[in-house]
Amino acid sequence: MFINLNKFDKGTNTLIDEARLDKAMAKESVNLMLVQDGLWKVRWGTAYFGGAISGETTILGAAEYVTTSAREIIAIGGTGAIYKSTNDGVTFTQVGSITLDPAYQPYFLQNRSKLYITNGNDDIVLYNGTTATQYTSLSAPAWAGTPLAKTGLSGTTHTFYYQVTALNEVGETVGSTEQNIQVSLLREDWDASNYVTLDWNAVSGATRYQIYVSDESGYEVLLDDTADTGYVDKGQSTPNPFIEVPLDNTTGGPVLGPMTLSGNRVWGIASDGAVWFGGTGQFSEFFSAFYGGGYIYLEKGGRETAVAVKHFRTGSGNGIATVFTEDPSGRGSVWQISLETVTVEGVSFVVPIPTKLPLDVGASSALGVVSAKDDIYMASKKGINSLRSKPQLVNILSTDELSVPIRPSYRSLRANLHGSTSAIYFESKVFFSVGRSARNDTTIIYDTERNCWIYYWDIGARQFFEFTDANGKVHLLTVPVSGNQLIEWSEDFGNDLGEAIYTSFISPLVPVNDDRKRFARMREVLFELGRPVGSINVEVLGIEKKKGFSQLASKTINDVESDVDFAGDELFGDYEFSDPENAPTTYSQASVKKLIKLNKLVNHIQFRVWSTVLDTQYSILSIQASGAITSSKAPTNWN
Repeated sequence: MFINLNKFDKGTNTLIDEARLDKAMAKESVNLMLVQDGLWKVRWGTAYFGGAISGETTILGAAEYVTTSAREIIAIGGTGAIYKSTNDGVTFTQVGSITLDPAYQPYFLQNRSKLYITNGNDDIVLYNGTTATQYTSLSAPAWAGTPLAKTGLSGTTHTFYYQVTALNEVGETVGSTEQNIQVSLLREDWDASNYVTLDWNAVSGATRYQIYVSDESGYEVLLDDTADTGYVDKGQSTPNPFIEVPLDNTTGGPVLGPMTLSGNRVWGIASDGAVWFGGTGQFSEFFSAFYGGGYIYLEKGGRETAVAVKHFRTGSGNGIATVFTEDPSGRGSVWQISLETVTVEGVSFVVPIPTKLPLDVGASSALGVVSAKDDIYMASKKGINSLRSKPQLVNILSTDELSVPIRPSYRSLRANLHGSTSAIYFESKVFFSVGRSARNDTTIIYDTERNCWIYYWDIGARQFFEFTDANGKVHLLTVPVSGNQLIEWSEDFGNDLGEAIYTSFISPLVPVNDDRKRFARMREVLFELGRPVGSINVEVLGIEKKKGFSQLASKTINDVESDVDFAGDELFGDYEFSDPENAPTTYSQASVKKLIKLNKLVNHIQFRVWSTVLDTQYSILSIQASGAITSSKAPTNWN
């Protein structure tokens, strides 16, 4: 009889006991990855990318900034200072004197030629390729010497109240102090001979002003706007009852955290949970209602807190801003926000309409929500889920918990570290850096080609991002949890920053026969490794008749590299293989087989392959055990 393991495309499974696992699954796959048609191979190594950021001990975040002629890396140091590199990360220079609060995670979003830098605590910073500027607030307008003056309108029958706000491209101030005036006629009866003149002082940096009016103190609504520092109210404009004087000054921009682009608008999550959106087209970065921007609270004062916003689609496939929330239990929900334009008395304004999807799962970390293929993957305290269209159902979105096969392992992660989870989609894999014992000390991978999990890699990242260098090569870069130098993950590296990569594969515990009472006399086990380099340990374990579960045998496979290039000018047939001055070239063999003799009486058998030596490489092509079923009786201790 033979037990043959030659395909491992179902990944790691820690939910099912090892004695119940499918043979294509792994009980353990530390620092391994799946390649080809489902073979375990040593994972990518790591190396420093570029140079260190002088004067900093850590990096808080980094991103690629693309110009028409070059690509830059923008990084935020541990002091909150902003740095740029124009030579593929070799050297970093500080950009201006703006510093962000280092206690907060920075986020990046490029919109056209501007890079937004936000952190949920400081005002928005814009980098334009040369300088970094920070949104600054305007002061509310102050009235001039005679704030309100009437022409005609003699008498005091009616009282009207006015406030004025100042606008810039970003937002609107709060209202000026309230002024009132007593007149003889209602506003609808005013004309060119009966009117009120308003006068206020200019506000530095303001682009326009908005006038609010009411016949009751404290209830002013929008009347009109002007670029001047004065206004004549002849009663011809109709107040808009839907737009009141702002309660907050937004001319410094909303204080935003994670951002995205959706529907040609910039969207962001504010520190108080409000979801903000900018205008459209050239005004996509302006959040003032005057430019078509605005905000909405999904559940102000409720259980849920907005965590991340992404561009996704409705069930019918239309693009829409999609917001992921979290509640104290770790579940949360998914909301989608459509925008409708409403016109009242000739004045148009945008009304956000939120819809809560009937899905009881959200996200715990803004960096842990990532788009991959046609889906969105989001990490929460409860697990990792995907948001996708439901097959064979129209206009329906659904969520599926992808982390079921590794649920016990995922649920054992540190609960207080879920908020720092970071993720990226790269080369058909979704990488999630999570915290097992410390912040982002581990990475788990969902393989979208094989729809399975790889658990786990013992390296992590505060943040992932892609960078394309001057030669067009795409690099997977990470911001380390500690240290002042970016790190690259790549198959080009055989170690971790010069240190050995520990690897371990453990197979299921495989019964030797469908009749679980039967034993087999296992003669030998054949390990077939692909292109092994370094030192690899192989081990056979099993349930013996007398000893129970124990190690049956082990062996170390050392370097099996071969010099296979011909180094001579002699002709081999009609071909000359190389010049005699060339040294032999070293290659690793595509298939190396090693036998382990057993001669053991076993009921279940299990295999392990592991390594601890620097620059060791291998893939597991197959493992085959051979023997014969015996008529041996069950052990007496089974009775």
